[in-house]
Amino acid sequence: MLMKTVRLKFDSVADGLAHIRKALEENPGQPAVPAKGMPLREIMVCETVFQRRDTFGNRRGREEHIRDLKRAIQDSPGTMEPLDIWWGGDGWYMLDGHHRVLAYESLRFTGNVPVRVITGTLDEALEHVGRVNTRGKLPMTLEERNSLAVFYVCQFPGKSLREIAAMGGVGKSNVGKMKKAVSKVIDLGHTREELLGLSWYEIQQMARGETESDYDYEGEMRKLTNEIKQAIGPILGHKPHMKAEAVTMALQEISPALYRGILDLGNPVDDFEEDPIDAEY
Repeated sequence: MLMKTVRLKFDSVADGLAHIRKALEENPGQPAVPAKGMPLREIMVCETVFQRRDTFGNRRGREEHIRDLKRAIQDSPGTMEPLDIWWGGDGWYMLDGHHRVLAYESLRFTGNVPVRVITGTLDEALEHVGRVNTRGKLPMTLEERNSLAVFYVCQFPGKSLREIAAMGGVGKSNVGKMKKAVSKVIDLGHTREELLGLSWYEIQQMARGETESDYDYEGEMRKLTNEIKQAIGPILGHKPHMKAEAVTMALQEISPALYRGILDLGNPVDDFEEDPIDAEY
């Protein structure tokens, strides 16, 4: 018996959205969901459209998170948080719960899994994905949140800076830069649909008129992260409360701009004015 979800793959976000819109036109009626949940084989996973996390990120953290979920399923499967599902015309699409599904599948779980039905339009389903991901148990990386926010800038051009900042989990100043960059790329002859699957870094490249290169942004970020860990890791092991205050003071003295950027990561929906020197993308 099949014990895995049905996974749909598309060449682009635009193709995935077009598929779902067509399915909704042909079959808009939403069937009832049994109170006891449903088997994994009746749930559709479309990461192209509904999974806004990157495969790079904190791999070790993700693996530990999945191991914790597997233990929870084995110990008490009936207490697991429901998967968020939404009717997309040709089946039930999962909006939230990708790590839980990986845990269920790795255990070859054969029972029904708890689900929570999310209603609304396709656009409302996309907004829901942003809300649950930015507030999830496993934090999104900065790159993931930037890519999520720029996706919303392209998908919802009428939404305000504050709305997109809240949906994407980034600062309003960042959203302002994204809107400027997206507008410039559109002026260069591209469409919003062409930009939906691109990262914030890729859109910045296009806005600057740069051609695609072999530059590995994620790889460089990981390399830089490891260098910082090696440089400061040995001195941070003891007296964490004092070290936290000392690191804060040191950052303020070394680079006020870096310190403000770290504060922005912790408080993404900000009311700060854009610094003129940071207004470019």
